[in-house]
Amino acid sequence: MVLDMQFADGTLLRVREPAHLDPVSITPGLGTHRLLVRAEVEPIKVAPGCNLALLDGELHAEHPTGPRWVGSFHPVAVPLRTNPPGWLADLVVALTDAQVLALEKDRNGHDLQVWPKQVAKPRNEQTQADRYGVILDKLAAQADGYAELLQALFNQASGPQHTSGALRGARWVRADAVALTGLAAAMLHRLAEEIAR
Repeated sequence: MVLDMQFADGTLLRVREPAHLDPVSITPGLGTHRLLVRAEVEPIKVAPGCNLALLDGELHAEHPTGPRWVGSFHPVAVPLRTNPPGWLADLVVALTDAQVLALEKDRNGHDLQVWPKQVAKPRNEQTQADRYGVILDKLAAQADGYAELLQALFNQASGPQHTSGALRGARWVRADAVALTGLAAAMLHRLAEEIAR
């Protein structure tokens, strides 16, 4: 992911994940741990007399119900008069034991991504398929006890689109659509209650 930062004085910085280095590491401590996020900062345009920028921000962890705030990075000075490709900035945030355990649980065996791999399209650019994909992702993330039922519901709803194999000759009537709509509504209602807890 690449982020361009434009400042009022005309300075333009490009911040991105380093290409050949691990972007995230944790150093264990006594009750509090040091999480480091490495960013490459490239000065694209620097205003006259501007030699340093302070880089900071907030750390959020991905979660099925939306990003969760973890902490604020300590500000780090970034020299702007550097040769390409740029300067490596080490952004650090302190994590408690409880936060580390929560991150470990949420990552569910996957690597930590502090740099998002997929950025959501702006709403006015989302296609119908994009919007359904978001809904299905949210459902899947909350569906621990409902995975098989959701798959069965999806399979049944997909039936009318197929005219070969076991479904050749099947007749689909209005009652099928009503039943599927009712089942989908019931599942969405139940999952909404789970998410709200």
